[in-house]
Amino acid sequence: MFDATWNDEPLSGPGGDTLATSHVAKTAADVISAAHSAEGSVVFGLSGPWGSGKTSLIEMTRRYLTDEHSSQGWRIVDFTPWSTSGVDVMLTEFYATIASALPTQGAKTARKALTGLVQVSAIGLKAVPGAGPALSGGAEALAKRLTATNWQRSFNAVSMALRDLGLRILVIVDDIDRLQRDELVALLKVVRLLGRFPGVTYLLAYDEGTLFSNLQSADLGAEGREGARLFMEKIVQYPLTVPPLLRSQMLNMLDSGIASALSELEREINEADYRLSMHVDEFESQLTTPRSVARFLAQIRLHLSMHAVGEIDDVDLILLTFLRVQFPDVYARLPRWRRRLTHSPSMWEMASESNKSVDWSPLTEGIGGEESRADARAILTSLFPAIKGDASREGPHVSSTDYFNRYFVHAVPPDDISDSMIDDALQQAMTQGAGIDRMSSMLNDANHDRADLAYRKLVRHPLNKEPSTVSTVLIENVMSILPELDDRSGRGILGLTMRDNVVRWAGDLLRRLGTGTPPSVVAAAVSACGELSLRLNVLWMAARTGESEAAVPLPLTDAVAQGVRDAFPEFLRHLELRDAAPAEQHVHVHLDFVAAFGDVDTAKNKIYELLDREVTVEDVAARCLTLQYLYVEKPVARLGDFDQSLFARFAPAEDQLYTTDIVANVDREDLSWANRRRYVRGRVKAPM
Repeated sequence: MFDATWNDEPLSGPGGDTLATSHVAKTAADVISAAHSAEGSVVFGLSGPWGSGKTSLIEMTRRYLTDEHSSQGWRIVDFTPWSTSGVDVMLTEFYATIASALPTQGAKTARKALTGLVQVSAIGLKAVPGAGPALSGGAEALAKRLTATNWQRSFNAVSMALRDLGLRILVIVDDIDRLQRDELVALLKVVRLLGRFPGVTYLLAYDEGTLFSNLQSADLGAEGREGARLFMEKIVQYPLTVPPLLRSQMLNMLDSGIASALSELEREINEADYRLSMHVDEFESQLTTPRSVARFLAQIRLHLSMHAVGEIDDVDLILLTFLRVQFPDVYARLPRWRRRLTHSPSMWEMASESNKSVDWSPLTEGIGGEESRADARAILTSLFPAIKGDASREGPHVSSTDYFNRYFVHAVPPDDISDSMIDDALQQAMTQGAGIDRMSSMLNDANHDRADLAYRKLVRHPLNKEPSTVSTVLIENVMSILPELDDRSGRGILGLTMRDNVVRWAGDLLRRLGTGTPPSVVAAAVSACGELSLRLNVLWMAARTGESEAAVPLPLTDAVAQGVRDAFPEFLRHLELRDAAPAEQHVHVHLDFVAAFGDVDTAKNKIYELLDREVTVEDVAARCLTLQYLYVEKPVARLGDFDQSLFARFAPAEDQLYTTDIVANVDREDLSWANRRRYVRGRVKAPM
């Protein structure tokens, strides 16, 4: 469950000061107290970037003034100019703020004077020498009816009344850099000229860079940054600066924040993954304020909470969140670059220059400053190995085409399959008597893309990667579903059908069985497949490690021997049927299996016995012809290659077939045995 622990609220006192800046607030309170003048007004400036903690420092300063300087009776009020609309309203609110600091008793004269000043204050922006042009339509209207003398008289009346009261008033004006240019200039004139009352101190807080930029565009004679700085020197007598966020402070905030999020969400980061520590420099460069760190941590917590454990890589998500927070334009471009970012180059590509020709620079377009562009590139390269020409990481990484979308929709998309479902399917298939309906449903999904995805995830799953976890129960269950798998749609990896793919997987599982597995148990597991040709294909892939039966791995000896016993009689029955034999039965596989693992001489003699009757050498040759499939919407079978080497193992040395001419224009899509005999004529050579 997501725990929203960050709300960007300022500290109310030094108790929560994890960045150790309370000493700055205490110093500010002491200086404000010491610099107070009953005859004049003092302006303090607190500068720092947005999110650096200015408001928290203000609140701590307020607390120190009220607690440690309580005997001086400070009256602290807040003026929020950016919440007003228009210069006239801002002036009215400003004087209303001063009035709110007055005591309820004994300040009648001061209140009356302030009321009179409010009525003429707008004209003051134009009338006071050096104040510049009028800044609003309201000021222009008042200028027609009032004179500077009216304003000066009212101002003097307020000043005298406040001097008589002997008050200590602090007006806090936070975030003045939020103001529009004209409003900012108006506020500074108010503080510098229209609000310099005796006993009133101002504390202005702002981001210096933004403030200077606004001042440079105003008609104040403050040309350039230096001009803006000199202008502010006329306004602020005591400039204070928020201490910068130190590297150690940033790292402590990040480390404790990420650890807390992982703990609360019951997640763990792989100890062997050092990528977060590798990007400390990028974090330091970009996360320069407490707010930016806290905001990043809040986004990490939010995004991690959207994913079940194990469905994504947490380090990938953290780094991708960093991109989204600091470089939103780069993050927004990533989905359009998916194919290139998730590409895993072949060995040939990695050895050549072809994989290094991609121009990745458009990904970081628009980022200001080479340092920031370098930071973005470093994070991108860490997330996507394809950028430096390496293969994508295995597992649930954003660089994997099978997982990429999860990181952007923050869920398992409809065309995806959760890793927990894969876990459940494999666990069921490895449990005796539990069945295999979950795996079967996945591999037979009508959505071919989802079926292919399920196959890839099943094959790559750690449960069947190590010999110690490969069980004969799993092999038996995988063998049992082979006949029901799709064998006609060329939609799988490398154009293979789902059945082709699972045959390869079953062979790989057999090959990785431990040497102590009883051969009889393995043979029983293999026999769970009801189709002989499929069993032979699986065994071929698992056992073909040499040219003799002795080379067959020990656990497979019984299964291979049984395969030979089943394969050759089936081939002979097929041969005897001649043209009545099933056209798409792959008896080529049967004979090939016997040639690899059986007694070839005995098998040859059995074939010769049939040749003495109605069966011809041409019939044998026709069964050494493979089939090929053109994978279109509905795959079409056609005659393939003639296997001369296989034929030569079992054929007689002499026959009239060897001297016939090639038959031209044979229809290769005609799979009848008569047409196959026509096709092999002239292509068959006598055994050497």
